[in-house]
Amino acid sequence: GIKPEELFAGLNGSGTVAIPENVRVIIPVIRRVPGLRQYSDLALATMDSVFTIKNGLSDSKTTFKADDLTMKLTGTTNLVKRKVPGIELPGREINYIVSLTGDRVGRDLRRFLNDKGELPVKITGTLEQPKAKLVVEGILGPLLDLIK
Repeated sequence: GIKPEELFAGLNGSGTVAIPENVRVIIPVIRRVPGLRQYSDLALATMDSVFTIKNGLSDSKTTFKADDLTMKLTGTTNLVKRKVPGIELPGREINYIVSLTGDRVGRDLRRFLNDKGELPVKITGTLEQPKAKLVVEGILGPLLDLIK
């Protein structure tokens, strides 16, 4: 049989996915990120995604919407091991920005909204061990207001 690594390494293509109404989405990588766990199991109204896969590297833009929340995921997932001169990358690396907007974004997080009204979080690492940090671009003004 073919190993998953070999299958993913040969994947090339693009597409769109749309779920027009009432979907429950469980996002395991979000569940592993402290502070975002509450957004990992969502009852949503719609989901739209555009993606490309080239040589096992998936690049996608996905938007999940509910009445009180919009979550956008934009970024890449490396599905295979890669060799860079002097280094072998283990595969399954992720590099995403998650942006949350809407009433569901908790009061404690609202002070971190950027000038677009989004709470952007960068997620890196691997699918198994994601790391998250708040993207601070555009939130300096609101943080300075807290000091006043």
